[in-house]
Amino acid sequence: MGKNNSSPWKYLGLISQLAISMLTPILLMVVVCMWLKNKYAMGDWIILVGLLLGVASGFNSVWGYMKRFLDEGRRQQQEYEDKFR
Repeated sequence: MGKNNSSPWKYLGLISQLAISMLTPILLMVVVCMWLKNKYAMGDWIILVGLLLGVASGFNSVWGYMKRFLDEGRRQQQEYEDKFR
């Protein structure tokens, strides 16, 4: 079986990776902030702070992953064009 760059599995994997990369930091930060709120009797504002930090971290992860994915696509396209010139 040859390597097919337009395989739907490749894009399904990308979407799954992006979802995991976005949701994991958000959930972890909210859980940590809920623990802090209960342990140290902090206000509800700490959960909002954790949510915002989690979203920022998630976007940073997604941005880095997409940048690497697009750079790889551009590199493969350049190799293809160079091959047929």
